[in-house]
Order: sequence, then structure tokens, then C-alpha cells
Amino acid sequence: MKKLPRLSLSEAAYTAVKEELLSAKYAPGDRVAVERLCQELAVSRTPVWDALNRLETEGVVEIVPRKGVYLVTFSPEKAREIYVVRAALEGMATRLAAEQLTDRQLGQLQTALDQQAACLDSKDVHGYAGATIKFHDIIVEAAGNRMLQRLLDSVYSQMEVLRLRTLYLPTRLRASYSEHQSIFAALKRRDPIGSEREARRHIETTTADALAIAAAARPKAKMKAG
Repeated sequence: MKKLPRLSLSEAAYTAVKEELLSAKYAPGDRVAVERLCQELAVSRTPVWDALNRLETEGVVEIVPRKGVYLVTFSPEKAREIYVVRAALEGMATRLAAEQLTDRQLGQLQTALDQQAACLDSKDVHGYAGATIKFHDIIVEAAGNRMLQRLLDSVYSQMEVLRLRTLYLPTRLRASYSEHQSIFAALKRRDPIGSEREARRHIETTTADALAIAAAARPKAKMKAG
């Protein structure tokens, strides 16, 4: 990682630490090497710990007294619960978006899809993750419901570890891209029912991947707790 500028050091540390922990280097339940983060960012422990405390409130890490910092884990039960909520809220957002999507927003969705396609060709998982988050964010914005947006922001924050981790699974990127194309096609037709159906279908397949990741992370969580 690049050394951070002194200006806005706390915010820069937060961004860099979050990006590092959500990369393929870490899996749910992994212990975070705090000293190594400090060395790689060339900063003192204070901004790194400030970032970690902030990430704990966002549900990305868990700070265990006298044991260390760990990337958050999800039981299959917890993962299923949060994805059920995501399906309901995101399905609603996609249906609302289909009813009032502007031409500008439709163009933005096409651009996000084009970025995803480019990342597929270059096998850029990190870039693809950013483009897919942008794709969903545009849909939520197009829904035009601030309460719904706040609820989804909370859900996305809590599930971010799983949400991005699923994209690192073999073959998941191309499946994800195909599902996004189906959502886009329904939105382009201004089809509320079809758009919600495709959004829910997309989340159903993502849920299966998330549950597999949650189940695999369970042994690590038990070792940490013991």
C-alpha cells in the first residue's frame, strides 16, 4: 500500500484500512495484524486504531479485549436473516426505480455495467466490486425514497464483509454480471414487477454464496472465542 499524505490522515487511514480488510487478503474471522498495518501505511497506531474503532461500529471488525482485532464473522443464521432483509428492501427499491428512473440514471447504470464488463476482461475483482456497488447505489437513488435508502445503507454496512467477499468466489463475477444485465433489461423496459423479480433472483443466488462463506468461517470464529 502507498504511504498516506499527512493531510486528512485520519480519513485517509480509515479508507486505506477498510480497503485492505475488505480485499482478498482477509477472510471472515481472520485476525488483523495491527502493527503490520501501521508499518505498511507508515503511520502511528493512533490513526489506525481510530479507523478500526470506526470499522467496529460499522460491523466490519470485532475488537476482542486482550485477544486482538478480527474481521467480523457471520453465522449462517445471521447471514440468512440479513439477506432476507436485503432482498425485501432492494426488491422494493428496484421496483420503485423502474417507475421513475430518469434517462440520466439509465445511462449511469449502463456505464456501471460497461465498467463491470471491462473488469471481467481484465480479471479486476476489486474494480468489479466498486462498479457493482455503484450499480446498486444508482438503483437505490432512483427509487427516490430517503427512508428506504437509509435502511439499505444500514443493511449494506452490516453485510459489507460478505457482500464483497462473494465476488471473490470462482465463477461468481460472470454470474453476477449476467444477473445485473437482467435487472438492467427490466429497468430499461420500465417494468416494475419484472425489475423486482430480477433483483430478488440476483439476491437469492448471492445469498447461497454468502451462506457458504459464513459456514466456512465458523471454525475460525470458534478458535478466536476459545
